[in-house]
Amino acid sequence: MTRVNARKTAFMLIFAVTEGRLLDSSINDEAPPTLENVLDDFFEPLYFSSLKGEDAVFEKYPDAKTLEYIYALVASAVTDLDATDSAISPHLTGWRLERVSAVSRACLRIAVAEIALKLPDSPEAVIINEALEIAREFDDEENVPFVNGVLGAYVRAEKGEK
Repeated sequence: MTRVNARKTAFMLIFAVTEGRLLDSSINDEAPPTLENVLDDFFEPLYFSSLKGEDAVFEKYPDAKTLEYIYALVASAVTDLDATDSAISPHLTGWRLERVSAVSRACLRIAVAEIALKLPDSPEAVIINEALEIAREFDDEENVPFVNGVLGAYVRAEKGEK
């Protein structure tokens, strides 16, 4: 699995976990699954292979290094969702995060989480560009410049620029 497909897979998981409320204990009386349980279930080889016809990202099972990368991205974005969202919110000029489309929220979350991880082989420009490609594929085209502007503002703020 390529890095592009790994990011796309992580995006799908972040979307499913945050918008599908998979870790929400208020859904039923049972204890909610842990993030690790959700990821382990998703990457169970038989389940993963059943997804082949859904999207090209599911054609090849990820190797151990790619799985580690996907787990790290999803965990970084979701484990402390309030912190991730707090990092995004100041850059939503005139918007509240809950008013942003669910797809755009997930794009912002994955990019901010990956930038925060400071992985040596993940330049910020590549992270932002791939978040925009994901937004183009899954969201309305009109939302792509918005996602770009928010991520650009976030990166400038992280570097201490205005």
